[in-house]
Formats: sequence, C-alpha cells, structure tokens
Amino acid sequence: MNDLIAQIDAHRAQRGFLSLSQLLAVHSQNILLDPLSILISEGVELGTGNVLYPGVILEIQNAGRIRIGNRNIFYPGTVFLADQGEILAGDENEFGDGGVRIKAITPDSSITIGNTGRYMSGPDIMGRCVLGSGTQILGAISVQNCALGAGESYRHPDPDQRGGLFKGVGLARNLTVGQGEVISQRGTFESSAIERQSVYHPPKA
Repeated sequence: MNDLIAQIDAHRAQRGFLSLSQLLAVHSQNILLDPLSILISEGVELGTGNVLYPGVILEIQNAGRIRIGNRNIFYPGTVFLADQGEILAGDENEFGDGGVRIKAITPDSSITIGNTGRYMSGPDIMGRCVLGSGTQILGAISVQNCALGAGESYRHPDPDQRGGLFKGVGLARNLTVGQGEVISQRGTFESSAIERQSVYHPPKA
C-alpha cells in the first residue's frame, strides 16, 4: 500500500498537484469526500467548510491563480483550470451537479464569481466573465466573455430579484444579463432573447 501511495504521489507531483498527505493537511478545514479522486494544485487558495465530491479538479498552470471562499459545494465533474489567467470565487456557490468546467487559459482571462450562485448540468465558462452573486448557468452552454448581474440566490421567492441566468444549450458570447433577467435558448444566445425570470417562475407568495 505504501508503494502504491508513493507512486500516486509521484504522478501527482509531475503535474503540480498536492500529494495525498499534503492534500489532507493543507485542506484539513474542508470536507474531501474521496481524497484519492480529488486533485488540487499547490498554490490553490481554498477557504473553509467547502465540500468536494469525487472527481473534482482545481488546477493551476503557468502562474495562474485560483482563489475560492467558504462553504461552496463542488459536485463530481467540476474542473477549475487557471493556466496563466485567474479564477476567483466567493462563498456558498454550487458547482455541478452534472459538471462544470471553468477555464482561464490566456494571460488576460479572468473569471470572477460572487456568492450563492449555481452552475450546473455541463456549462463551459471561459474568457473574461463576471458572474455576480446569485447568478446561475444551467445547461451545456459555452459561456465566453459574459456578465451576469448580481441579485438574490435561486432560492429567493421573487425571481426578478435573483441574479442573472443563462439556461439551455449553446453558445453565449459577449452578453450582459441583469438582475432578474434570463436568456433561455438552444443554439446561439442573443441579447434580443432576454426576458424577466418571472415569465417562467411567477413570484411565490
């Protein structure tokens, strides 16, 4: 068993990932449900109370930066890759279920995520994006250089007070969606398709 762990640690080190013992020591204030399947690069800034399910990757290459706050949930299939760029995330977000890939892979790429957001069902987020608190991306959407306005979380009873939302399948590029707004499409997302979220979800009493 010791030889196997040593081999695993050697392979991790080749890619800049923490060894198993380092992973458990450095991130002892977080819940790592299956450390053998979780990969975190040296230098990732991870707060406390985060829950990481199996198959989560937080990877830094070429002087990239990842800084994450507290009490986030990372479901299986969540990948953060900062290769030259930076990824900054706040508190109490949900990454997954159904996977999400967030990539800052050019020197000028920067992805900033607020608090209490939800990003699930297979989106790819890249480029220069600002995803305010309470925002959501739901579906296999390629999101490039977009801004979603901050608001309340998806649990808030009035959908028009929630953060901006992309929903569907396709490509969203160079778009801005404000608080309480949504684009729900299949194909190329267009600003002309912006609607109020209450069109789909009437306010709860």
